[in-house]
Amino acid sequence: MAQNGTQEWGKGLKPNQIKAMEALLSGQTVAGAASAGASRTTLNRWLRDNWEFQAALNQRQREVLSAVQAGVVKAAQSAAAPKDYFPLDVSRHACWVPFATKSGRPARKR
Repeated sequence: MAQNGTQEWGKGLKPNQIKAMEALLSGQTVAGAASAGASRTTLNRWLRDNWEFQAALNQRQREVLSAVQAGVVKAAQSAAAPKDYFPLDVSRHACWVPFATKSGRPARKR
């Protein structure tokens, strides 16, 4: 992949098309994204008629979605990891006690 990340999904696109696409991917409206690359009419025409622009936008959306999903999965896995517990020795048997109770208050040692 190129340093700017356009090698795979940006082939054949003009720099103003890439700027407009990134603006759309960042959540801007068509009118907002148009200020980044071209007029609103031109951007709507690209979205409607330009197959290369549509394909690149769809591929980039899938990449962004995959990255977000991977981040959510990683966060969920680390949130459920045993490191969120501390060991408490109760009559020579190791137990795992959560840091906080359901109320959100720290668990008391017994």
